[in-house]
Amino acid sequence: MVVKAATKKKLMDLGCPEIMAHKWADDRKWDIIVLMNFDDIMSIFSKQTQYIYPKGVVREKDIYDIVREIRENELNRLHNNPLALTKKEFYGFRDDLREEYIKKVEAFGMIPVGSRYSYLREDSQNFMNWINENPFEVKQ
Repeated sequence: MVVKAATKKKLMDLGCPEIMAHKWADDRKWDIIVLMNFDDIMSIFSKQTQYIYPKGVVREKDIYDIVREIRENELNRLHNNPLALTKKEFYGFRDDLREEYIKKVEAFGMIPVGSRYSYLREDSQNFMNWINENPFEVKQ
């Protein structure tokens, strides 16, 4: 498989450790990664943690913290720079596409209801799930 260099660089720029970014960017573009929920992300890393960090096993909480940091850094980048999305990122300068992308980033890495990783869920995400019309459905 081929590691996508631009995806790996973007992950690293957003706060992901290099060795984790390398595994994550393996045959994946950013457009695919930004659509992942936490279960999707853990399916990549759960079996390979001993290879990613040979000095010790990485806990789910550590990966969740990294995912949360990536989400926050990307949202900060978008909110601090109104022209952050360039034509290169294929969204252009259209406001409707920009808002759609921001919604994708806000949902990035969220833990679905019923996930085995539900114990990691932030209080704010619990609140968002609580106010949904159907409390057993995570809106995306």
